Amino acid sequence: MRLDAGTAALLTLPPLAWAGNAVAARLLVGDVPPVALSLARWVIAFALLLPFAWRGVIRHRAAFARHWRILLLIGPLGVGAYNTLQYLALQTSTPMATSLIASSSPVFILALGAVVFSERARPAQWLGAALSVSAVASSTIRCRSSAEACSAASLCGGLRAVMSRTAVRSSRSRANAARFRCPR
Repeated sequence: MRLDAGTAALLTLPPLAWAGNAVAARLLVGDVPPVALSLARWVIAFALLLPFAWRGVIRHRAAFARHWRILLLIGPLGVGAYNTLQYLALQTSTPMATSLIASSSPVFILALGAVVFSERARPAQWLGAALSVSAVASSTIRCRSSAEACSAASLCGGLRAVMSRTAVRSSRSRANAARFRCPR
């Protein structure tokens, strides 16, 4: 697989969206309760994605019907709870701090996978986790010399975070796709 300039540019969009989400949520502290903000975020996302996804949902409705219990569980617990807890944290913390904690999630994903599912992580997944931890570490370095050095450290940390999330998620996605395939 080759990484071209267009794909590399697209890979910057998720971290920008995550960072923008944290900053926007911090701006709304005190005006919108965290649960309402989380619900509004997912209602808007649903409305924006539905025109692109509805055909696939209808085509795979048998798989959705077969797995409705797990979908009902992982929706609110996995996505809803994560965002709600992030928005709660933003009431007393900065977007930078919550984003740094979130970028360490690949390490926790690998650890939980090993403990709960006895799943062995592959080298690419460990590499992604190591890159994520190095992004957190490099982003927390205090920049005393100049604004340029601080910007360079932040850019380096951001690039590592993109690479780590891509490595861990692509490995995890292939493993999950092998276990659960939608009918065609």
